[in-house]
Amino acid sequence: MQALYQMDISGISEDKALENVFEEDEFKKETREYSSRLVRGVTENIADIDKKINEKSIGWPVSRMGIVDKSILRLAVYEISFLKENPFAVVIDEAVELAKKYSSEDAKKFINGVLSSMAVVS
Repeated sequence: MQALYQMDISGISEDKALENVFEEDEFKKETREYSSRLVRGVTENIADIDKKINEKSIGWPVSRMGIVDKSILRLAVYEISFLKENPFAVVIDEAVELAKKYSSEDAKKFINGVLSSMAVVS
């Protein structure tokens, strides 16, 4: 989520954003690889991901969302729609936890609602 945020706010490349995040803390090799896979997956599928978000966030398009909330949603939608490795409930819970930590109470509810509506249809 942090790499996606950095890319959105400053326009830096995936590689630079990931490098910045990995410099901040020690990460296991597996975590670094999985994080890189997620960021690249979101970037490669951004148009489809944003379309899915826009379909479920009626009246609140991606273009109007805060960068933190947008980054969390993009990551979760990629996991739900493209990776399909983790159960919906796990992905939604992780996204809500990120919102609790990095965003507002309203964002937590909004993210939960958008993702829950995707889980019902997917």
